[in-house]
Amino acid sequence: MRPAMHKPLLVTLVFSAFFLRTGICSAGDNLSPYFSLGTVKEKPGKISDSLKTAIQTAITGQGFDVLGSYSPASSPGLWVIAFTNSDIRALAVKAPDRGILAAAQRIAVIKDGSTAELTALNPDYLFTAYFGNQIPDLQKLAKPVYLKIETLWKELGNQKKPFGGLLDRDDLKEYHYMMGMPYFDDPVELGNYASFSAAVAAVSGTIKKNPAGLQVVYSVIDEKSKQAVFGVGLTDQETGEGHFLPIIGKRHCAALPYELVISGSKVTMLHGRYRFALYWPELTMGTFTKIMSTPGDVETNMQKLVK
Repeated sequence: MRPAMHKPLLVTLVFSAFFLRTGICSAGDNLSPYFSLGTVKEKPGKISDSLKTAIQTAITGQGFDVLGSYSPASSPGLWVIAFTNSDIRALAVKAPDRGILAAAQRIAVIKDGSTAELTALNPDYLFTAYFGNQIPDLQKLAKPVYLKIETLWKELGNQKKPFGGLLDRDDLKEYHYMMGMPYFDDPVELGNYASFSAAVAAVSGTIKKNPAGLQVVYSVIDEKSKQAVFGVGLTDQETGEGHFLPIIGKRHCAALPYELVISGSKVTMLHGRYRFALYWPELTMGTFTKIMSTPGDVETNMQKLVK
Protein backbone atom coordinates (compact mmCIF):
# COMPACT_ATOMS: atom_id res chain seq x y z
CA MET A 1 0.00 0.00 0.00
CA ARG A 2 1.51 3.32 -1.06
CA PRO A 3 1.21 6.11 1.51
CA ALA A 4 -0.99 9.06 0.58
CA MET A 5 0.91 12.30 0.11
CA HIS A 6 -0.70 15.70 0.27
CA LYS A 7 -0.04 18.24 -2.47
CA PRO A 8 3.17 20.12 -1.64
CA LEU A 9 2.71 23.69 -0.46
CA LEU A 10 4.43 26.65 -2.08
CA VAL A 11 7.70 27.19 -0.25
CA THR A 12 10.32 29.92 -0.11
CA LEU A 13 13.72 28.59 -1.09
CA VAL A 14 16.68 29.49 1.08
CA PHE A 15 19.87 29.18 -0.91
CA SER A 16 22.49 29.38 1.82
CA ALA A 17 23.73 26.01 3.14
CA PHE A 18 21.77 24.33 0.36
CA PHE A 19 24.56 22.17 -1.01
CA LEU A 20 25.88 19.01 0.52
CA ARG A 21 29.06 17.22 -0.52
CA THR A 22 28.36 17.05 -4.24
CA GLY A 23 26.43 20.32 -4.51
CA ILE A 24 23.51 18.41 -6.05
CA CYS A 25 21.44 17.79 -2.93
CA SER A 26 19.25 20.42 -1.31
CA ALA A 27 19.02 21.30 2.39
CA GLY A 28 18.47 18.34 4.68
CA ASP A 29 17.01 15.58 2.53
CA ASN A 30 14.75 17.79 0.43
CA LEU A 31 15.21 18.17 -3.31
CA SER A 32 14.34 20.79 -5.90
CA PRO A 33 13.81 19.85 -9.56
CA TYR A 34 16.04 22.55 -11.08
CA PHE A 35 19.12 24.67 -10.58
CA SER A 36 19.78 28.09 -12.00
CA LEU A 37 23.38 28.19 -13.20
CA GLY A 38 23.43 31.95 -13.72
CA THR A 39 22.76 34.47 -16.46
CA VAL A 40 24.64 35.85 -19.46
CA LYS A 41 24.10 39.00 -21.47
CA GLU A 42 22.96 38.65 -25.06
CA LYS A 43 21.70 40.92 -27.79
CA PRO A 44 17.90 41.23 -27.82
CA GLY A 45 16.13 38.71 -30.03
CA LYS A 46 16.60 34.98 -30.37
CA ILE A 47 19.15 32.95 -28.42
CA SER A 48 22.43 33.33 -30.26
CA ASP A 49 24.12 30.46 -32.06
CA SER A 50 27.33 31.36 -30.26
CA LEU A 51 25.75 30.71 -26.84
CA LYS A 52 24.30 27.39 -28.02
CA THR A 53 27.68 26.39 -29.43
CA ALA A 54 29.47 27.35 -26.21
CA ILE A 55 27.11 25.17 -24.16
CA GLN A 56 27.46 22.25 -26.54
CA THR A 57 31.24 22.59 -26.54
CA ALA A 58 31.30 22.57 -22.73
CA ILE A 59 29.15 19.43 -22.66
CA THR A 60 31.33 17.49 -25.08
CA GLY A 61 34.50 18.89 -23.52
CA GLN A 62 33.51 17.27 -20.23
CA GLY A 63 33.11 13.91 -21.96
CA PHE A 64 29.34 13.87 -22.33
CA ASP A 65 27.46 12.92 -25.49
CA VAL A 66 24.97 15.43 -26.89
CA LEU A 67 21.70 13.62 -27.64
CA GLY A 68 19.84 16.48 -29.29
CA SER A 69 18.45 19.97 -28.83
CA TYR A 70 15.38 21.98 -29.73
CA SER A 71 13.31 25.07 -28.92
CA PRO A 72 10.27 24.19 -26.76
CA ALA A 73 7.02 25.73 -28.04
CA SER A 74 9.07 26.70 -31.14
CA SER A 75 10.07 29.77 -29.14
CA PRO A 76 13.23 31.68 -30.17
CA GLY A 77 13.71 32.51 -26.49
CA LEU A 78 13.76 28.91 -25.25
CA TRP A 79 16.31 26.19 -25.94
CA VAL A 80 16.94 22.79 -24.37
CA ILE A 81 19.88 20.46 -24.94
CA ALA A 82 19.89 16.82 -23.76
CA PHE A 83 23.08 14.94 -22.97
CA THR A 84 24.29 11.71 -21.39
CA ASN A 85 27.36 9.53 -20.93
CA SER A 86 28.09 5.86 -20.39
CA ASP A 87 27.91 6.14 -16.59
CA ILE A 88 24.47 7.81 -16.68
CA ARG A 89 23.15 5.20 -19.10
CA ALA A 90 24.59 2.32 -17.08
CA LEU A 91 23.00 3.64 -13.89
CA ALA A 92 19.64 4.27 -15.57
CA VAL A 93 19.23 0.76 -16.93
CA LYS A 94 19.89 -0.75 -13.50
CA ALA A 95 16.28 0.20 -12.75
CA PRO A 96 14.23 -2.40 -14.64
CA ASP A 97 10.98 -0.43 -14.52
CA ARG A 98 11.64 2.21 -17.22
CA GLY A 99 14.83 3.45 -15.60
CA ILE A 100 16.09 4.56 -18.99
CA LEU A 101 13.79 7.58 -18.66
CA ALA A 102 16.58 9.10 -16.55
CA ALA A 103 19.28 8.56 -19.17
CA ALA A 104 18.94 12.06 -20.62
CA GLN A 105 20.11 15.02 -18.55
CA ARG A 106 19.09 18.48 -19.73
CA ILE A 107 20.22 22.10 -19.68
CA ALA A 108 17.96 24.92 -20.79
CA VAL A 109 18.34 28.54 -21.82
CA ILE A 110 15.49 30.95 -21.09
CA LYS A 111 15.92 34.36 -22.68
CA ASP A 112 14.17 37.52 -21.54
CA GLY A 113 15.22 40.63 -23.43
CA SER A 114 19.01 40.84 -23.31
CA THR A 115 19.40 38.36 -20.42
CA ALA A 116 19.64 34.60 -20.88
CA GLU A 117 19.37 32.32 -17.85
CA LEU A 118 20.96 28.88 -17.90
CA THR A 119 19.09 26.22 -15.93
CA ALA A 120 19.58 22.49 -15.39
CA LEU A 121 17.59 19.52 -14.18
CA ASN A 122 18.68 18.26 -10.78
CA PRO A 123 19.80 14.66 -11.48
CA ASP A 124 19.27 13.68 -7.84
CA TYR A 125 15.62 14.74 -8.09
CA LEU A 126 15.23 12.93 -11.40
CA PHE A 127 16.89 9.69 -10.27
CA THR A 128 14.99 9.64 -6.97
CA ALA A 129 11.63 10.07 -8.68
CA TYR A 130 12.20 7.59 -11.51
CA PHE A 131 14.22 4.92 -9.71
CA GLY A 132 12.39 4.98 -6.38
CA ASN A 133 13.66 1.96 -4.46
CA GLN A 134 14.62 -0.04 -7.55
CA ILE A 135 18.37 0.54 -7.11
CA PRO A 136 19.89 -0.34 -3.72
CA ASP A 137 22.56 2.12 -2.56
CA LEU A 138 21.48 4.64 -5.20
CA GLN A 139 23.17 7.57 -3.47
CA LYS A 140 26.53 5.78 -3.39
CA LEU A 141 26.29 4.55 -6.98
CA ALA A 142 25.14 7.91 -8.29
CA LYS A 143 27.76 10.07 -6.56
CA PRO A 144 30.35 9.85 -9.40
CA VAL A 145 27.61 10.83 -11.87
CA TYR A 146 26.63 13.84 -9.75
CA LEU A 147 30.23 15.00 -9.42
CA LYS A 148 30.80 14.82 -13.17
CA ILE A 149 27.61 16.76 -13.93
CA GLU A 150 28.49 19.38 -11.32
CA THR A 151 31.87 19.90 -12.99
CA LEU A 152 30.00 20.75 -16.18
CA TRP A 153 27.74 23.17 -14.33
CA LYS A 154 30.74 24.97 -12.86
CA GLU A 155 32.09 25.51 -16.35
CA LEU A 156 28.78 26.93 -17.55
CA GLY A 157 27.67 29.14 -14.67
CA ASN A 158 28.63 31.12 -11.62
CA GLN A 159 25.86 29.90 -9.33
CA LYS A 160 23.80 26.82 -8.46
CA LYS A 161 20.53 28.05 -7.03
CA PRO A 162 17.74 25.49 -6.64
CA PHE A 163 14.24 26.44 -7.74
CA GLY A 164 10.92 25.01 -8.79
CA GLY A 165 9.69 23.58 -5.48
CA LEU A 166 10.99 21.46 -2.65
CA LEU A 167 10.08 17.82 -1.99
CA ASP A 168 11.18 15.35 0.66
CA ARG A 169 13.29 12.56 -0.80
CA ASP A 170 11.09 9.76 0.57
CA ASP A 171 7.93 11.46 -0.70
CA LEU A 172 9.55 11.91 -4.11
CA LYS A 173 10.09 8.15 -4.40
CA GLU A 174 6.31 7.67 -4.19
CA TYR A 175 5.34 11.01 -5.66
CA HIS A 176 1.87 11.98 -6.72
CA TYR A 177 0.28 15.40 -6.74
CA MET A 178 -2.58 14.55 -4.41
CA MET A 179 -4.96 11.77 -3.46
CA GLY A 180 -6.30 9.94 -6.50
CA MET A 181 -3.61 11.19 -8.87
CA PRO A 182 -1.27 8.77 -10.70
CA TYR A 183 2.16 7.60 -9.56
CA PHE A 184 5.27 6.75 -11.57
CA ASP A 185 4.08 3.16 -11.85
CA ASP A 186 0.74 4.19 -13.38
CA PRO A 187 1.96 4.77 -16.96
CA VAL A 188 -0.21 5.18 -20.04
CA GLU A 189 0.20 2.16 -22.32
CA LEU A 190 0.38 3.24 -25.95
CA GLY A 191 1.11 -0.09 -27.63
CA ASN A 192 2.36 -3.65 -27.27
CA TYR A 193 4.45 -5.53 -29.82
CA ALA A 194 5.79 -9.02 -30.29
CA SER A 195 9.24 -8.08 -28.99
CA PHE A 196 11.49 -5.21 -27.97
CA SER A 197 13.11 -5.06 -31.41
CA ALA A 198 9.68 -4.97 -33.07
CA ALA A 199 8.59 -2.09 -30.83
CA VAL A 200 11.76 -0.09 -31.55
CA ALA A 201 11.44 -0.74 -35.29
CA ALA A 202 7.79 0.34 -35.32
CA VAL A 203 8.39 3.58 -33.42
CA SER A 204 11.56 4.39 -35.39
CA GLY A 205 9.72 3.78 -38.66
CA THR A 206 6.92 6.12 -37.68
CA ILE A 207 9.39 8.81 -36.62
CA LYS A 208 10.85 8.82 -40.15
CA LYS A 209 7.44 9.83 -41.46
CA ASN A 210 7.58 13.08 -39.41
CA PRO A 211 4.10 12.93 -37.85
CA ALA A 212 2.48 16.33 -37.48
CA GLY A 213 2.79 18.11 -34.15
CA LEU A 214 5.82 16.13 -32.97
CA GLN A 215 9.59 16.63 -33.06
CA VAL A 216 11.73 13.71 -31.92
CA VAL A 217 14.71 15.36 -30.25
CA TYR A 218 16.71 12.34 -29.09
CA SER A 219 16.69 8.61 -28.50
CA VAL A 220 18.59 6.24 -26.22
CA ILE A 221 18.24 2.54 -27.01
CA ASP A 222 19.74 -0.18 -24.79
CA GLU A 223 19.46 -3.61 -26.36
CA LYS A 224 20.79 -5.48 -23.31
CA SER A 225 18.16 -4.21 -20.86
CA LYS A 226 15.49 -4.02 -23.59
CA GLN A 227 14.73 -0.40 -22.73
CA ALA A 228 14.54 2.64 -25.01
CA VAL A 229 13.49 6.24 -24.59
CA PHE A 230 12.58 8.86 -27.17
CA GLY A 231 12.46 12.55 -26.24
CA VAL A 232 9.53 14.06 -28.11
CA GLY A 233 8.86 17.77 -28.56
CA LEU A 234 5.14 18.59 -28.61
CA THR A 235 5.05 21.18 -31.35
CA ASP A 236 1.33 21.51 -32.02
CA GLN A 237 0.54 25.11 -31.07
CA GLU A 238 -3.01 24.36 -29.93
CA THR A 239 -2.42 21.18 -27.91
CA GLY A 240 1.33 21.11 -27.22
CA GLU A 241 4.00 23.20 -25.57
CA GLY A 242 2.81 26.43 -27.16
CA HIS A 243 -0.44 25.99 -25.23
CA PHE A 244 0.65 24.75 -21.81
CA LEU A 245 4.08 26.32 -21.24
CA PRO A 246 2.84 29.93 -20.99
CA ILE A 247 0.29 28.77 -18.40
CA ILE A 248 2.45 26.65 -16.10
CA GLY A 249 5.83 28.35 -16.49
CA LYS A 250 8.47 28.56 -19.20
CA ARG A 251 11.31 28.69 -16.68
CA HIS A 252 10.78 24.96 -16.08
CA CYS A 253 11.37 24.07 -19.74
CA ALA A 254 14.38 21.87 -18.85
CA ALA A 255 11.63 19.33 -18.07
CA LEU A 256 11.12 18.94 -21.80
CA PRO A 257 10.93 17.16 -24.17
CA TYR A 258 8.31 14.63 -23.09
CA GLU A 259 9.35 10.97 -23.18
CA LEU A 260 8.02 7.90 -24.92
CA VAL A 261 9.55 4.78 -23.41
CA ILE A 262 9.84 1.18 -24.56
CA SER A 263 10.32 -1.49 -21.92
CA GLY A 264 10.36 -5.01 -23.24
CA SER A 265 7.59 -5.16 -25.80
CA LYS A 266 5.47 -2.36 -24.27
CA VAL A 267 5.41 1.27 -25.37
CA THR A 268 4.33 3.68 -22.63
CA MET A 269 4.54 7.27 -21.45
CA LEU A 270 4.36 8.77 -18.00
CA HIS A 271 0.85 9.88 -17.18
CA GLY A 272 0.53 13.62 -17.76
CA ARG A 273 -1.03 14.18 -14.35
CA TYR A 274 2.09 12.62 -12.83
CA ARG A 275 4.73 14.11 -15.07
CA PHE A 276 3.51 17.71 -15.12
CA ALA A 277 3.09 17.66 -11.34
CA LEU A 278 6.56 16.15 -10.90
CA TYR A 279 8.30 18.93 -12.84
CA TRP A 280 5.96 21.73 -11.73
CA PRO A 281 5.33 20.65 -8.11
CA GLU A 282 4.32 24.14 -7.01
CA LEU A 283 1.33 24.24 -9.34
CA THR A 284 -1.87 25.25 -7.62
CA MET A 285 -5.03 23.34 -8.36
CA GLY A 286 -6.37 26.49 -10.02
CA THR A 287 -3.49 26.49 -12.51
CA PHE A 288 -3.71 22.74 -12.99
CA THR A 289 -7.33 23.07 -14.08
CA LYS A 290 -6.24 25.43 -16.87
CA ILE A 291 -4.38 22.55 -18.50
CA MET A 292 -6.99 19.89 -17.75
CA SER A 293 -7.00 18.75 -21.37
CA THR A 294 -3.20 18.59 -21.69
CA PRO A 295 -2.57 15.04 -20.35
CA GLY A 296 -5.08 13.70 -22.87
CA ASP A 297 -3.65 15.88 -25.63
CA VAL A 298 -0.15 14.54 -24.95
CA GLU A 299 -1.42 10.97 -25.12
CA THR A 300 -3.22 11.66 -28.41
CA ASN A 301 -0.08 13.16 -29.92
CA MET A 302 2.22 10.42 -28.63
CA GLN A 303 -0.13 7.78 -30.02
CA LYS A 304 0.89 8.97 -33.48
CA LEU A 305 4.28 7.30 -32.94
CA VAL A 306 2.71 3.93 -32.23
CA LYS A 307 0.95 2.44 -35.22
